Amino acid sequence: SNPDYWQGAPYLEGIVWKVVANVTVEKEMLKAGETDIAGIDPKYLTEMEQVEDLDIYKFFRTAYTYIGLQQGDPNDPQPRLDDEGNLNENHGTHPILSKKEVRQALVYATDRTSIINKVRMGQAAPLHAHIIPTYGWAYNDQLEPRDYDPEKAAQMLEDAGWVLNEETDIRECQGCGTTEDGTPMKLNLKTNAGNEVRENIMAIVQQQWGDIGIEVEIVAMEWNAYHDVLLGQNFDAVIIGWTGVDPDNEVLFFDKYDVPGGGFNFTSFYRPDYQPLELEAKTVEGCSYEDRGAIYKEIQEIFYDEQPYIWLFAPRAITGINSRIGGVNPAPWSTFYNIEEWFIKSE
Repeated sequence: SNPDYWQGAPYLEGIVWKVVANVTVEKEMLKAGETDIAGIDPKYLTEMEQVEDLDIYKFFRTAYTYIGLQQGDPNDPQPRLDDEGNLNENHGTHPILSKKEVRQALVYATDRTSIINKVRMGQAAPLHAHIIPTYGWAYNDQLEPRDYDPEKAAQMLEDAGWVLNEETDIRECQGCGTTEDGTPMKLNLKTNAGNEVRENIMAIVQQQWGDIGIEVEIVAMEWNAYHDVLLGQNFDAVIIGWTGVDPDNEVLFFDKYDVPGGGFNFTSFYRPDYQPLELEAKTVEGCSYEDRGAIYKEIQEIFYDEQPYIWLFAPRAITGINSRIGGVNPAPWSTFYNIEEWFIKSE
């Protein structure tokens, strides 16, 4: 602890952090009183609610899990801008996912409610764009949910030129306009191995998209290899998540961050009317929530239309804290923001 901390010396002398093998070990240590604070996996929530002397806090983190849909050419990734900062004329497009109607159809083909119930035991909220409900002043609650509707998804793909081959049960391009006629609708879906939630999502999505005639190859990769594929833009679709997100999404979606090997705009999103709005929202005179929020709500309409991601859910964080600890007040942005106020209650 720092006795000269500007808000006053903390009551605690320090904190011991413990690194454990998995969430099961973490749960058992919290249950036995071997640790005072830990996250609780949703599958253990009912069990942990029965533990005496344990306070459980539930709230939405500033985070979301999503399926990223590649819009560039995964076989020849190119930066969106050239060396002079102009649009790169050699930047290719994805043979299947470059048309927004196809990406929208995939949203209708994805049962987010089922995914939330199966992998998060209901402890999450579905999303329809990139700003989470925690930011109430910026969150657009007027977007019409694209709920699970495989029939609508199938019809949208038909309309977009992806016709079901009755012999193979796989869709083929017939006038799709983004690749050669006869090209089958085959996609790879990748995530990092060892992440149980993402691997389960991947298997569910493979089945749901397969039900409407999309052949999905699922690949769980070692993290370093996955990281290289992710930033290298060598994929069709990926399951990943962002933590610590806020309404400003410049780093994730601006054209200058569409740089294979080094940028977070790894789905190659680009729409010219988006960036001016983002910059305007950050420079509004007076910086009022109302004025900025109106712009961010307009931006969400753009992302709802374009669907560079399929936003799956914002997870509800579940934190268990031993009741012997006083002064705690976990919040979406940080559990430890008021750590100087924490103390050990007297026996």
